[in-house]
Amino acid sequence: MFISPDILTLLFFSRKRFLHTNGFSKEPVGKISVIIPARNEEKNIGKILKLLSIQRVKPHEVIVVDDNSTDRTSAVAENFKDTFERFILIRLTKDPPKNWVGKTWAIWNGYQNSSGEILIFMDADVEPEEGAIEVLVEIHKKHPGLISVWPYQRFERFYEHLNLVFNLIIVCASNMLGFPSKRPKGAFGPVILTSRRDYMKTGGHAAIKDSVLEDHKKRDQGDEFLRKWDYKVQDVSRRVQTTV
Repeated sequence: MFISPDILTLLFFSRKRFLHTNGFSKEPVGKISVIIPARNEEKNIGKILKLLSIQRVKPHEVIVVDDNSTDRTSAVAENFKDTFERFILIRLTKDPPKNWVGKTWAIWNGYQNSSGEILIFMDADVEPEEGAIEVLVEIHKKHPGLISVWPYQRFERFYEHLNLVFNLIIVCASNMLGFPSKRPKGAFGPVILTSRRDYMKTGGHAAIKDSVLEDHKKRDQGDEFLRKWDYKVQDVSRRVQTTV
């Protein structure tokens, strides 16, 4: 019997949980760095940079790390060099060092060239709404630590619906459905926010440099961090409801 991926999506995600706040508080926020690893993303990099330029809460700097692309990723990104308060384009032209995976190496290079107290890591194909940074920062004020978001996915071709199987595996492994445990595990890689202080404490992406699924390997690293620094893991999406 064939079950449509759309029906499965409805069954598993009927209780959609969107991030949303009641406005931006006056509490001061440190400088915000947005770091975007990009490999052969000429079709997407312009979209995310344009959307970042119209955010209600402006980032202090945007850093694009071209991970050895063979297309026009860097050329497209360079068109935005005068759009932000500070724009950095890093071109990686060699393979990562031994024991490093491409994406984690790109992110690590972005971090090393950043100056913000708040770090936001976004995949190049994410399309953030104008309130995305505002919402992420506001939630981080109330729930310090690491905030991660699984963006709403728009499928434009039929075969892209096959991603549902992989997505369900990730969601189940993260305990986001409430079983086998109610304690969330791991993080969603497409959108992550944390403070520079906490990132440095955990060793950042250097601590998971050899992981392809860097967001889930960060779970083990994070558990050790939680025990050491007495942090708590919370699924705050049940209490806050804008799509990123």
